[in-house]
Amino acid sequence: MNQQQRQAYKRLKAVYESEFGSPISDRTWRRRVSEMRQYLKGFTPFNKDASQAVRHYASIKRKYGSLLGKGIEHSRRMLAFNHFHSMNKTQTLTGLQFLTEFSKFMKVDLKAIPPANFYYWFSRADLQFNLKQSYKIEDLSIVAYIAALWAINKHNQAIKTADVTASKLSTQ
Repeated sequence: MNQQQRQAYKRLKAVYESEFGSPISDRTWRRRVSEMRQYLKGFTPFNKDASQAVRHYASIKRKYGSLLGKGIEHSRRMLAFNHFHSMNKTQTLTGLQFLTEFSKFMKVDLKAIPPANFYYWFSRADLQFNLKQSYKIEDLSIVAYIAALWAINKHNQAIKTADVTASKLSTQ
C-alpha cells in the first residue's frame, strides 16, 4: 500500500470513528472496509463519495449494531437493504408501497405476512408503521434489512417442509 492509499484509509477511519462515536482498532477498521466493499455497491476507499458512504455505514452500525447479523443470512439481508438503499434518495414510499416492493423482492406473498410483523419491523427501526404514511428510502432500507430475516426464515421453513414431503414420497 502506498502513502496516498494509507492517507485515504486513515482519513476514512477518522470519519468512521467520528460518526460511530468511539475509536476502533486497525483490525476492526480493515473488517469494516471489507464489509463496505462487500455490501455497498461499488465502494472503494478512493471514490469521491467514500466519506459519505463511510459516514452512513458508521451511523447504521452505531444505531442498529445490535440488529446486524453475520454470515450468510447477513449477506442475504444486505441484498434487501441494498435494493432499497440504491433507490433515489429523494423518493419516498408509503408503508403499503414498501410492503409491496419488499414482498416482490423477497418473493413472498404479501398476504402470507402476519400484520403484526409490519409493526414489529418498523418499531425495530424506530419508526411508527402506517400503510398510508410516507417514509424516506434511507429509513426503509433499515426496515428491509430487519424484515428480510423473517422472509429468509420463511423460505427456509418452506424448503424444510418440501424436503420432508419429498423424503416421504421416496420411501414409499
